[in-house]
Amino acid sequence: VAISFAIVFITSGLLYFLQAPAQFDSFERTAKTWTDRVVKVTAGGEVSTGFVMESEDVGGENYVYVVTYYHGVDTAISSVKITLDGESYDAENLSWNENIDLAIFKVKSKTKYVLPSAFEQNVGVEVMALGYAEGITLCAETGVVNSVDYLDDNASLYPLLCYDVSAYVRGGMSGCPILTKGGKIVGMGVRTKVDNVEGAEIHFSSDN
Repeated sequence: VAISFAIVFITSGLLYFLQAPAQFDSFERTAKTWTDRVVKVTAGGEVSTGFVMESEDVGGENYVYVVTYYHGVDTAISSVKITLDGESYDAENLSWNENIDLAIFKVKSKTKYVLPSAFEQNVGVEVMALGYAEGITLCAETGVVNSVDYLDDNASLYPLLCYDVSAYVRGGMSGCPILTKGGKIVGMGVRTKVDNVEGAEIHFSSDN
């Protein structure tokens, strides 16, 4: 019995260490490299998602810049908290624009980050949304770029290009990064804004 147990234990250990690594250009690898950049954003009683763009040394202190969506923080924009490195930090608001649904915050952090590579996508390219579903569970949803020429409802004032993607942005994931298999960033995921114009249902921004 002892010998059989030892054989099973050793075999299991070998299989664990010999398992194939994630492919270089894969969503699995991208999720692993982006997990520490995707953060929880708490504003009042609402928890949503944001992500780190880069860090900067300011007077000997390391600060990171976090991007999220505006309508998730607008009710408590002066008291936002960012959960990063497993800790909750008070965030300093730097800028926001409700017309393009974007807010930028700065927080102190022990980790340094470089600016991620951006990639302008084509129709049909696979992408992944990575964020906190319901503000609790880190969730990855994959899909493709359906369209690259969506414009939001304020396009005449703020010409903002939006991608329509089939990767489902769940509740709580708004503000998450939309990523390629190679880990490049396409944009920020938001849920569809819908209104009624002259009796017709109009989608003013991309699905995600």
